[in-house]
Amino acid sequence: MTLSPTESEGPRRRAYDSSRRRAAAAARRQRVLEVAAERFATHGWARTTIAAVAQEAGVSVDLITHTIGTKSELLLAALRATSFGDEAPDLREAVLGLGLAELDDVGERLQVLSGFLVRMMAQMMPLIPALEQAADSSADARVMMQGLQVQRRETTRLMLEAITGGPVPEDLIDETMVLTSAPIYLQFVPGLGWRPEQYAGWLADTMRAALGRHGVG
Repeated sequence: MTLSPTESEGPRRRAYDSSRRRAAAAARRQRVLEVAAERFATHGWARTTIAAVAQEAGVSVDLITHTIGTKSELLLAALRATSFGDEAPDLREAVLGLGLAELDDVGERLQVLSGFLVRMMAQMMPLIPALEQAADSSADARVMMQGLQVQRRETTRLMLEAITGGPVPEDLIDETMVLTSAPIYLQFVPGLGWRPEQYAGWLADTMRAALGRHGVG
C-alpha cells in the first residue's frame, strides 16, 4: 500500500510539533526564572509575588504554580538557574560535572573547584538577601533552606572525596562548609575589595592547608 504525501508526512509533523512545544515550554520557563531572579534580587522576598512574576514574564499564575510550584520553590528554581544554568539542576550535579576525580593532581582539583565555587557565589549573591528574608518569614522557606543545608553537606562530602580520593573526616566537612559559605565570600570580595580570582586562590590554598591538617589529600 502506497501512502499519500499527507499520510507519510503526518508522523514527522507530529514529532516536529512536539519538539517545538517542548522548546517553547523551556523558553517560557527560562523567561519566568529570569524575571523571578531579577525581582527577588531587586524587590526582595516580601515584595515579590508569583502574580507579578507571571505578569512580567507574560504567562499565567497557574503555569508557574503547576510547573514550578510555590513562591519558595520559585525562589529556589531561580537561584539554581542563576547559579548553574540549564546544564545542572543542582549543586551536586554541577560538582559532578567538573570531573574532579579525573584530574591527576590535588592542587589542580582544588583550583578547578575554587574557581567554580567563586563563579557560583558571584552569580547567586544578588539573591542571598531574598533567601535570608524568606527563611525569616516563611515556614515553607525555612524547611526548604534546611533541606538545602543537608544537600550542601552531602555535596561537600562528595567534592572532598573527589579531591582526596577517599573518605574524609566530618570535621573537615564542617571546615569546608564554612570556608565555602556565602558570608566568607562577602567579607573578602565586596567587603575587603578582593578580586574574585584573588579570593579563589586564597580558597584553594586554605582548603589545601585544611586537607593537610586532617592528613588527607
